[in-house]
Amino acid sequence: MFKIIDVTDISDINTWVKENFVHEYLKFTVIYDFTTVNFLDLSITLSSYNVIQTELYKNAVSKHKFLHYNLAHPRHLLNSLPYSSGLRIIRSCSIFETRERELSSLMDRFRKWNYPDSTLLTCLNKLSTLSQDFLLRPRKPLLSTYQHNVLVNYYEINL
Repeated sequence: MFKIIDVTDISDINTWVKENFVHEYLKFTVIYDFTTVNFLDLSITLSSYNVIQTELYKNAVSKHKFLHYNLAHPRHLLNSLPYSSGLRIIRSCSIFETRERELSSLMDRFRKWNYPDSTLLTCLNKLSTLSQDFLLRPRKPLLSTYQHNVLVNYYEINL
């Protein structure tokens, strides 16, 4: 769970956390900061303009390695790895400069694993046409309003 809380009316954050994050069967680990929090694979920052910015969080001991291009795996799988990894970067990095730096670093790592420059260039060209807003927007609704109403009515009648 990730939660942003307005702390202007909270005098003691530690007491507030102890009082509000209590459950009979669950134990919560609470990490808080007033500017930056690492959550899953993201580093989430609240800027001085009160805007949430995200970028990839990488653990200092992480040694993320990719499949070598000369291994006996299907070419379509190997060729799709740079693109899918790039999609993750675009979804995760809200600042354009950070996104470009991460994509450049990603392509350098794939070059070290012998991925052809032509594959990486094609991938970068496809990725350059995509925005974070486009990738985070749902492609289609999960339930239409009609389906939702039918389900709600069904459960109200049969309870």
